[in-house]
Amino acid sequence: MKLVKFVSGYIDVQLECCDVLCRFRREDWPKMTAKPFILRHAPPLREGASFLPHQGPARVVFTSSKYVLGLNRERLSRFLGRLCSHGISVDWYFPHQDENRAIARALLSHPLYTVRERVEKAQLLDTLSGYDVGLHWAPMAEQDYDYNYFQSTASNKIGEYVAAGLAVAYAGNPGLAFLPREISLVFDPTNPEAGADQLVAALSDRATLDRMRAASLRYHQEELNIDAQAAPFLRYVRDELMPRYA
Repeated sequence: MKLVKFVSGYIDVQLECCDVLCRFRREDWPKMTAKPFILRHAPPLREGASFLPHQGPARVVFTSSKYVLGLNRERLSRFLGRLCSHGISVDWYFPHQDENRAIARALLSHPLYTVRERVEKAQLLDTLSGYDVGLHWAPMAEQDYDYNYFQSTASNKIGEYVAAGLAVAYAGNPGLAFLPREISLVFDPTNPEAGADQLVAALSDRATLDRMRAASLRYHQEELNIDAQAAPFLRYVRDELMPRYA
């Protein structure tokens, strides 16, 4: 690490997946003057993807890894239970082993809460498109569990939610502050019931929710896809760096 810090002044480009991680790196390596680029985790541009309005109560989808089961399960159970008590269905797609899905299923017994079997990546975005809101759970009350993850929230699922045309519900994590307000919903999970009520209130109007979903898909098509994000970086390498070292 000392060697990396020493040579940081010779780095030409800083490539990060999150604004917060970019800032952390600058603080750790104060001699670095590299040009920064942010390439957030996002799928390629979905050409031809279209917005389809939904009917009925909002449907929430939650995709996560084993990591979430290491957080405060009791608080997560209360949050999910409160959502379902308001008539909001929650489907959790858990890509890992059966034992982890069993743990997730044990969090809550409610007819509107379902832990689904894994979905292959090729079918994931089409599956997510049937929902209204994508949930991200990394609560402020649990940031001591992994401070960097809470701060950065550099997660694949955010780009996948947006590419599927979903509104994104999250717990105020600084790393997700880049999301436009018209596609994101922030809730306070410190009190799970109050946070769930806060989210439910924001989901109560179907017209508003569908506007958010349409805006989310536009945001993917215009900005949050890997093609659009990589273009400035590639231009810089081609027009600035390559001539410099030719």
